Amino acid sequence: MTDLAAIVGGALGGALVTAVGGFVGAAIQTRRDHQRWVREKRYEAYVKAYGLTKAFDLNASKLKKLTQAGKKANDPEIIALEKEADALYATVAEAYTPIILLGPDRVGSLALDVQDAYEKDDAEAQGKAELAFRDAARKALKIKG
Repeated sequence: MTDLAAIVGGALGGALVTAVGGFVGAAIQTRRDHQRWVREKRYEAYVKAYGLTKAFDLNASKLKKLTQAGKKANDPEIIALEKEADALYATVAEAYTPIILLGPDRVGSLALDVQDAYEKDDAEAQGKAELAFRDAARKALKIKG
């Protein structure tokens, strides 16, 4: 009976160790999957926001060239660029919300600094804010650059 108890006890102990190991492994994998998901979503959000700033830059550059060429406010090209700029403004909240929610807080704050610089139409502040945002985003994504 003691041999049978030892065999059963050993089997149960082995099964228990295997089950605990499986749960620990699953918990570790779940955490890794979550970290990967957050990183992917941050990447998508950072790229979208940075692309939005470049779209604003391109729009402003086109508008500046047209006005320097003598185009007036009622010119169809000027009107189209102003509508494009309005459409870009409508996407700002959509682009920045994931950054603020997914963090880190430093990147969210710097994204808002970029938007603030654009609202103030301050080219020097825009450049500085964009670089700070880019660098913080790279750091958050662990990208060396």
